[in-house]
Amino acid sequence: MTTLLSYLKKALQNSPYLCEFNSLVNALYKTKNNGFYVYAYAKITSSNDVIDYMIRYIGRLVIAQKRILEYENGFVTFCYNRHEDNKYIEETLSVFDFIKRVVIHIPEKYFNMIR
Repeated sequence: MTTLLSYLKKALQNSPYLCEFNSLVNALYKTKNNGFYVYAYAKITSSNDVIDYMIRYIGRLVIAQKRILEYENGFVTFCYNRHEDNKYIEETLSVFDFIKRVVIHIPEKYFNMIR
């Protein structure tokens, strides 16, 4: 968390959003006592690496349609590769549990994903 935020702060040094960013950083340190989970490249060497990595995921859908394998009797079967060990996982959840997992990725109203 500290590494990611420090690289972002460095990239925003001459930006008019630096003050906003500092407020966000303070809020994150207050609410995320144990940091936050970031599955990132093993070697991040510059602020541009961090920005490129984040932009890659900001513009994507939560789940691609091809990963939804089946919908039957109120249950959704989908697949994904787990980041921790790159293991292929197939899961079957009730429609409501599936929607619950997808909905948490929808940003709040008026939240700017890209500036």
